[in-house]
Amino acid sequence: MKKLFLLAFVAVLFSCETESNFDDATTQETAVDKVAALLAMEANPDFDESVDGLYKGIFASYDLGIKGEIVLNMGNDLSHSAAVELVRSEGFFDEIYFIGRPHDTERDTYIYESIHGSFTAKANDQKEIIIDHFTFNGRDSYIAAFKATRGADVSMAFGTYVDDLDATYTGNWDAVNQGAVHVSPPGEHSTGPAVLLLLERVVVTRGATMIMNTDTGADNDAFFEPCFYTTVNPFPQAWWYESGDNTYREFIGYNQTTTLGGRVATWNLAYYLFGGTYTYDTPACGTPSATGYGDWSWDGRSGRLNVTTLVDL
Repeated sequence: MKKLFLLAFVAVLFSCETESNFDDATTQETAVDKVAALLAMEANPDFDESVDGLYKGIFASYDLGIKGEIVLNMGNDLSHSAAVELVRSEGFFDEIYFIGRPHDTERDTYIYESIHGSFTAKANDQKEIIIDHFTFNGRDSYIAAFKATRGADVSMAFGTYVDDLDATYTGNWDAVNQGAVHVSPPGEHSTGPAVLLLLERVVVTRGATMIMNTDTGADNDAFFEPCFYTTVNPFPQAWWYESGDNTYREFIGYNQTTTLGGRVATWNLAYYLFGGTYTYDTPACGTPSATGYGDWSWDGRSGRLNVTTLVDL
């Protein structure tokens, strides 16, 4: 009986200690610093060819209540953790920190836990982490994250779409760059050479379904930008750009096509952010319809595109 009592006492003590350590490590005060450190982490070149390493991507709920950037440390520094910085939180904390640990039975799989929810992650052969459904703070949520490597970081443009005639037909619309660039020669985009980050992936939601494009960056459409950059040769595809002093950003793509769910979407977007003020334009340049949105057409519907922010440029 004494042995049984002692074993029970040790089990309770260990359980309380584990829970206490977990809570201490994930309080909001410590989460802010931990999230900042993880967001600043750079990809370890030792894992460039491995599924291990650093992943960056989209962390969002299907009800559009929360959205932000997630960074997953999948052994990049030989430990496991994840950080989320929300750009849309509806009163929720903007920074969330997750502690990672290996899954008990599944190889190369890790469980990431926070005081607000947890998820299980495993990178696929394309070096992506795709999680269609998990519960976070009571919301049905998803993750789409992509491998960052030396010299090929991951950047994103967060946005939403809505049908002009049906406000209930709405969802997230996010674009991803995985390192592909177009070096614009002097006089084409800027007075000097400019590095344009090219759109490679598009991730949208419809109801409680996440849809990723099935075409590739090379399938996107070359186009002329008629409002500011009157060039001899077209730009290769949609891009985003940030000035060297971080005062100006843009996301531009005209007459673009993206295959989503086996059906081709067409869209136009010209978003400019200068001095904290954003504007939009259209191929008509400066028309009234240019104020406030881009446009899309897909699956017999059409509507507006809005950019929330550009991330990790």
